[in-house]
Amino acid sequence: MEINIQKHNIASVSKQRNLFLGISIVSILSCFLLSFKISTMEQTTILTPGVNQKMTISNTGVSRSYLEEVSTMLLPLLLDLDFDSIDWKRERLFEHVSSSDPVYLKNLGAYFAKIKEQYQVFNLSTHFGCKGYRTDSQKMQVIASGILASHFGAEGFEKKTVHYGLSFEWVAGKLLLKEFKLLSEEDLKTEGLEDV
Repeated sequence: MEINIQKHNIASVSKQRNLFLGISIVSILSCFLLSFKISTMEQTTILTPGVNQKMTISNTGVSRSYLEEVSTMLLPLLLDLDFDSIDWKRERLFEHVSSSDPVYLKNLGAYFAKIKEQYQVFNLSTHFGCKGYRTDSQKMQVIASGILASHFGAEGFEKKTVHYGLSFEWVAGKLLLKEFKLLSEEDLKTEGLEDV
């Protein structure tokens, strides 16, 4: 009788050992497969512009703060230029331009082609120091006012107060640039955008 109990105990222990061994092998294989998957996986991190204020989106437009943040991100790509950086900045900017109408990309492409020629001929570099914005959140338009500093080679320097108009559209969950233009004083009067 004792021998039968011992054989039964040995058989139970063997089954438990085999089950434990099987679970261990499956766990080890799973760890190897998971490690391989993690080591070959690509990860994309999306960084948004710094958000200092509450930003809202509605069917009537986007908030002023959102328009201003996106304008602050795009203006250096459009205005802080030298001949060597124009192509790189144009490519970065085109990632944020609306493609709902081909004229938007065409106009901005023409803008960069024109300034590239000017910057090469005059050995020009520019920097825009923004002083403020006037916005219309329903029309999704911004007027950026500030000082444009231009350097001509090693000797020439010029500063002038300028106003640039940016208009945007909301496409597929993104605020994209439609138009960018230099505004005259007469344009400012007809735009009628509210002060900051």
